[in-house]
Amino acid sequence: MVAIPYKGTGQAVIDLVAGHVQFFFMNPLIAVTNVNAGRLRALAVTSLTRNPALPDTPTVDESGVPGFENITWHSVLVPAGTPKPIVKRLNTELVKIVNLPDVKERFIGQGLTPVGSTPEQMSALIKAESLQYAILAKQIGLVPQ
Repeated sequence: MVAIPYKGTGQAVIDLVAGHVQFFFMNPLIAVTNVNAGRLRALAVTSLTRNPALPDTPTVDESGVPGFENITWHSVLVPAGTPKPIVKRLNTELVKIVNLPDVKERFIGQGLTPVGSTPEQMSALIKAESLQYAILAKQIGLVPQ
């Protein structure tokens, strides 16, 4: 396997569809659209549970790599120092929107899992993932360049 440092998913998908590369790990939002259109075939999803938008696609865990998980998440961030009442209000309104039945259904149909957490939960997730990747980078000998 050779890593190709694409600048974005767009060119990678074009190359994958054209047969210039054999596989690519991509965001569910991009993958589901292309799989459903018949342009790509999903081999596995990288979450620990199957994606409702691709119910027949096994997880990497089910495919023989126990415990493998690598999920993509999206969040709304504001500049550091934004007043807490503004952060709280923005979060409250966004969580309401994410939980609207039609919005939830649209997210799920595109392969996304709507969550709607708190700023504290999101901050903890970012810190935990940053630490996890720092440890992994050290284990495999990656050095900042």
